[in-house]
Amino acid sequence: MILQTLFFPNKPFLFKKKINDELFGLMWFNKSKDPKFNHYQAHFIFKPSNHEIDIFFDADKEGINPRQKMFFYEIEKKYSELLRQIVQPVTEKLEKRKLREIKINDFSKEFTLFAISISRVSEFNQEWSLSYYSGKHSMTGFTINFKNWDIISID
Repeated sequence: MILQTLFFPNKPFLFKKKINDELFGLMWFNKSKDPKFNHYQAHFIFKPSNHEIDIFFDADKEGINPRQKMFFYEIEKKYSELLRQIVQPVTEKLEKRKLREIKINDFSKEFTLFAISISRVSEFNQEWSLSYYSGKHSMTGFTINFKNWDIISID
């Protein structure tokens, strides 16, 4: 493990179970002590933002659920609509953090999406999140948590 850290610090997927997905490319399995946190991860270009991001699918070692992938396609289709939905809550969160009025002129230029997480498939309550950072607003990062298409929190 020490050699792995020393010689491959940014390539943890070299020593993990991998699958190749036609959409996400190389995906690697991250096992946790608590199985509910086991997940597959990939790094790919998210079409709506045209940026490289990470994606996380809560899953067992066997692979991601096809319904999770279908849900991802829905996120991709609705992304511009989601951006309009999140501007106001993010503005309010920023104003609370900075204790002053904040104006977001163009969300997609002022904030960078760096990760999408999709929990295990639930028939009625799909939980998932979008994670962003912003150089303009000196934000190290925040995550918008959703249940279905409704925002439930911003952390």
